[in-house]
Amino acid sequence: MAVPDAQVTLPGGDGADARPYQEREVRREIEKIRRAQRGSHEQAIERDITEKLAEARRYSLLIQWSDEDHLYIVTVPELPGCITHGATHEEAVAMGEEAIATYLAGMRYFGRPVPPPRIVVGSTP
Repeated sequence: MAVPDAQVTLPGGDGADARPYQEREVRREIEKIRRAQRGSHEQAIERDITEKLAEARRYSLLIQWSDEDHLYIVTVPELPGCITHGATHEEAVAMGEEAIATYLAGMRYFGRPVPPPRIVVGSTP
């Protein structure tokens, strides 16, 4: 993101406008600050996503192949209505984790109690 063209005025009296080389230096410094801020913001977002996915991984995923849909169907026993799918087993797991994180965020947003994770052991025929 480039700094828009504008005249840079350095502190001082009348006629203390910055020289072109000074303007370039100021613009470079502003760009460095903006890049650092974007980087910090992006790192914070990445940490938030990592934390939400770590929480989601504590919940059970029931993954079943659907001959009818030719997809893996994912349900989360602890979270009623939390259903997704994936073309491969790996994609189904990733989609399941994302669905759980989204479901939990929605529950919190609307002030609803978040069901605790539990371990469900079972098999399907």
